[in-house]
Amino acid sequence: MNTNSNIGLFCDILQARNYSENSIRSYLQALQIVAKSFDLNKPSIDEREYLNFIIGLKKQNKSYAYIKNIIMASKLFYSLVHGFVFQKNYLTNIKRPNSLPDILSKDEVKLVLDSLDNLKHKAIISVIYSAGLRISECLNLKINAN
Repeated sequence: MNTNSNIGLFCDILQARNYSENSIRSYLQALQIVAKSFDLNKPSIDEREYLNFIIGLKKQNKSYAYIKNIIMASKLFYSLVHGFVFQKNYLTNIKRPNSLPDILSKDEVKLVLDSLDNLKHKAIISVIYSAGLRISECLNLKINAN
């Protein structure tokens, strides 16, 4: 069986399982990345080599979602097409990196406020920024005349 027929079989299985077209497309794109480093015709994969492959993606500063998609596509492909199940739990429950949100400087906030001509918009943005509100919290604000 060649790589294209394996990928075709994988695609057929996903369609039979009612995966969305977007999910199928995403998995196929991920498998194209894996196929550059591994032979998808082999019925198993060296898990240590695969771990090194994932570490290489991380060193290339690929995003958490990108790497996780490749891992999930690979596991599903090898499980459904070859009946191979990864034995090592190296890559289960990988953590999403914690990153701090970007914070505007005082000058940047002033530039944003100065760019607004509408007084109502300036007031809304000022309240959101000064109180640290989320948009949904701002939308739920009520004027109290007491």
